[in-house]
Amino acid sequence: MKILITESSGFSRSVVVLLRERGHTVSLRQCDYKSLKKAISRYDCIIVRLGVNIDKDLLKCASRLKYVVTMTTGVDHIDEEYCRDADIQIISLQGDRSFLRTVTSTAELTFALMLNVYRHVVPAVLAVRASEWNRDAYIGKEVQGKIVGVVGLGRLGLMVARYSKAFGADVIYYDPYVRSKRYTRCASLRQLAQKADIVTLHVPLDNKTRNMIDWSFFQSCKSDAILINTSRGGVVEEKVLLRALRSGRIAGAGLDVLADEVGKKNMKGLLTTYAREHDNLIITPHIGGATSDAMRRTEEYIVRKFLDLV
Repeated sequence: MKILITESSGFSRSVVVLLRERGHTVSLRQCDYKSLKKAISRYDCIIVRLGVNIDKDLLKCASRLKYVVTMTTGVDHIDEEYCRDADIQIISLQGDRSFLRTVTSTAELTFALMLNVYRHVVPAVLAVRASEWNRDAYIGKEVQGKIVGVVGLGRLGLMVARYSKAFGADVIYYDPYVRSKRYTRCASLRQLAQKADIVTLHVPLDNKTRNMIDWSFFQSCKSDAILINTSRGGVVEEKVLLRALRSGRIAGAGLDVLADEVGKKNMKGLLTTYAREHDNLIITPHIGGATSDAMRRTEEYIVRKFLDLV
């Protein structure tokens, strides 16, 4: 089988060796959309991260493709419907709970964003780099004693809940599919918004969760609340988040995800433009899972899963 690893930078060499030992021909390239579209017709399998949107137009060029292997739990960067119709199997981390419980990187970044927003770390660092030293300009807040509202009490939500308790916060959650005796359950998203000082999102992107964080949600929030999103950008209605930040409806936000992350469109988007000029919004480029530890283990796991299936 001919396999293309589409984002070769830092990819585990031991995994490449394993694939080749099993008799597969492996190519490694750092692809953008244009180069992948040109090359994809030559491969039976592609191994992807999040750098390229595997959409219908690209997949139409994949005349021999049988597998798309993605080192993610979410697959909204892949056209699932086209893959299903074309008999292309998507292999992801969805449902691999035992393994995923060992991967803490996104939960850790969630807390890093939370602390950064509360303690104004980014603007304070930039000020020192600009030869300014004014501690009074960056007076922040403590997590201790605050109410952290976790939306989605799955694997990552539970990790963030535990971290929050360790910092001395109270934890509430909204999740229609989970009952927990350890944390206080909210009957609705609105109820969580009314109570939480910090709202953190940990839900998959689907028809039920798309734009679930809308203007009615922000209207229910405390004016000094902050929002953290490390799930998927489409969960938040971005225009109304911008409105909430501009109007002071909420105090701040920390995002690792945007609705449109492919290419450079997002750098001219509403939120990234606002973040360049305002300190109450920080954005990171979807680095939740981007630690060398997590990436190495994930690459090894997903490739072994693939090899067990073929």
